[in-house]
Amino acid sequence: MKTTNILITIVIVLLVLSTWWTYYLLSNSWSNLSKDEIKSLVKEAVLDIEYTKVWWKDNFKKINKLQIAQINKALWQVNNQQWQNNYKPTVNNKPTVNNQANWNTISQAQIKEVKKWTYVLWNPDAEISFIEYSDLECPFCKRLHQAGTIDQILKEYDGKVNFIFKQFPLYFHQNAQKEAEAAECIWELWGKDKYYKYINTVFKRTTSNGTWFPITSLKPLAIELGVDWDKFESCLNSWKYTQKVKNEEQEWANVFKVTWTPGNVILNNKTGKWVILPGAYPYGAFKSKIDNLLSK
Repeated sequence: MKTTNILITIVIVLLVLSTWWTYYLLSNSWSNLSKDEIKSLVKEAVLDIEYTKVWWKDNFKKINKLQIAQINKALWQVNNQQWQNNYKPTVNNKPTVNNQANWNTISQAQIKEVKKWTYVLWNPDAEISFIEYSDLECPFCKRLHQAGTIDQILKEYDGKVNFIFKQFPLYFHQNAQKEAEAAECIWELWGKDKYYKYINTVFKRTTSNGTWFPITSLKPLAIELGVDWDKFESCLNSWKYTQKVKNEEQEWANVFKVTWTPGNVILNNKTGKWVILPGAYPYGAFKSKIDNLLSK
């Protein structure tokens, strides 16, 4: 009992001395620090506490990366709520889309400008163009391509509809801009077929949302597609397609008022009438809009 009381007394004395010494240091040294220096010290102290909670820095970084991925996923769920609200299941569980469309119209001059320097899949003279403004790291763009919806449309309409893929890398998807520029380089050097093969392969392999298809994977993919790596690397490092990609970003906002990816524009090339279906809709939703535009 006596030993216990002595230990308690020692602990109390040490705490008092520690508190006094801390107060002394703060009152005599912090007063000489600038605001930025104080902020830096506080930040370091807070981070040290957070590192300790998860068994130090490496684990903290891993957890932080997972949290960012979860936030991005949540943002995409919110952004796609609008088209999900317009997506109405019927009693037989077959989805339908509200067909009350307000048709927009652009001029032939605008159509020519939109289709300038594009890579048309299927009949270039088709009455309808399916134009997708897309991000190679977008999970909903991936879903649209993996579902086979676009291929089904092109086969079913057999020359009446063509497809045009346009780049719109979102700023918070770290690798998307460079992946988009890589696609442009592949088209320049090896043509349309390898361009679309590259796009479909990236969508197949990425887990989406920013950095899940590493830039370092571009070289093995280029070699797999049968392209000359030295020429491809030279084109990619020249940044020659950076502005073209940015021009397509401006086009989708200024001409079609698209607000997120995939921004799917269904355009009648003869009348200039068009409608947007933003999101990973199924075949039936696009068919309804295409049939309506063909009758206009």
